[in-house]
Amino acid sequence: MENHKKIYLPLIFSLLFCLGLVLAASAENSNFSIQILPASTSPGPVCGNGIIEAGEACDNGAGNGSCPAGCSAGCGYNSCGGGYNPPPSQPPQPQPPQQPETKISFTGIAYYLSQVEILRDGVLVSTTQAGTDARFTYNFDVSTPGTYMYTFIAIDDKGVRSTLFTIPVTIGKSVIVQISNVFIAPSVVLDKIQVLEGDRLQISGQTTPDSDVEIYISSQEIVVHTRTDSSGHYSYSFNTIGMDEGEHFVQIRVTYQGETSSYSEKIRFFVGNKNILQQPQGTCSKSDLNGDCRVNLTDFSIEAYWFEKSNPPAKYDFNNDGQVDISDFSIMAYYWTG
Repeated sequence: MENHKKIYLPLIFSLLFCLGLVLAASAENSNFSIQILPASTSPGPVCGNGIIEAGEACDNGAGNGSCPAGCSAGCGYNSCGGGYNPPPSQPPQPQPPQQPETKISFTGIAYYLSQVEILRDGVLVSTTQAGTDARFTYNFDVSTPGTYMYTFIAIDDKGVRSTLFTIPVTIGKSVIVQISNVFIAPSVVLDKIQVLEGDRLQISGQTTPDSDVEIYISSQEIVVHTRTDSSGHYSYSFNTIGMDEGEHFVQIRVTYQGETSSYSEKIRFFVGNKNILQQPQGTCSKSDLNGDCRVNLTDFSIEAYWFEKSNPPAKYDFNNDGQVDISDFSIMAYYWTG
């Protein structure tokens, strides 16, 4: 069984992770940028710390000051009159070298006052909140240099989660990595899984405030536009008259203050002989482990934690055989939405 674990889990992870990256936003769809700068070296001498360092003649800590103190506030000898003779100079005390800290910072655009989740290699590491202008910033200290996959997910005010925005970053020692212009695609909700030809499909979601929203029906090369309100909400009643029966896909992107987001993932709907409403909240697939009615890398990461561990909670054991194994990941793959 241990050999199976060594073989199957990396294979499953690789396949599903690659699938997730295909569905996630990529560099070709967004203008994000990465800048790598050398980190600041350790500061020079600190006058007043009681240690004579390079460039200082003296340092008596809190005893520094004007006459009658022998050592000035600038860590030089005072000439106080009366024939003050400074003590012999002490050689600077060697200080242990300090390695500059490695840091990574993100700036980007999500939704009006939305929560933003930040994942590293598929694991949630922090959350932050966007402002009323939908912009967010966050900074990390990085303890171990290496190559990481950072993923951003915005959650709108109805709990709908965005398409993953994923960036691979290689971080060296003693650098500052600045990632800017991350622009998360709008959230998207359709009111129907299938719509009767000629009826209307309601397309709605949230993104940046007072912005132009492009709705793209990729299956028939249809493009329409609408605008968001001051809280970033949009809603469009799409007329399906004349559309072919069968499977169709809708994608959304937004233009805000001269910047354009990546497209959202493709949301599937059907044109058929009757209307079928979207499932209400709370009736999602059992493979949806974080309650967003989608099955993607976030759920995979949660499930992977329980792989072949003893006594897993029942919600992670999809086939109720008392363990989380390759069979459970096969079930998850069946329900995969990206």
